[in-house]
Amino acid sequence: NRGRSDQNHLLLVARDGATRQLTPETPAAMHQLAQAFEGGILALSDRDRDVPAIARVGPDGSFHYVVAPANKVIDDLVVAGKHIAYAVNTDGRSEVRLLSGAKNADVRAAQAQAHHLAPV
Repeated sequence: NRGRSDQNHLLLVARDGATRQLTPETPAAMHQLAQAFEGGILALSDRDRDVPAIARVGPDGSFHYVVAPANKVIDDLVVAGKHIAYAVNTDGRSEVRLLSGAKNADVRAAQAQAHHLAPV
């Protein structure tokens, strides 16, 4: 059942094994690629959206989008410490971006700038 597989929840599992659901029953939404980040969880979600974006879910169930480009799909998400790498589908190709603090840059453009080259 595709509709059902695109609708799931995030659960917090405590050290004692107890679980608590962090996402509400409604609206039904997809949550995937969940990773710990700064006292909460980052995940791809399509809650109240047509396409997935990066959301932060707090241990109290709070929810807000961190990266949510209009009409673009975020395909992948990786967290390393305080850095977030993600892939945005732009016209059928993946554009890899790095979010670090307030800086959100295309990886290829950042590499070109670091090497004083023009982006390809």
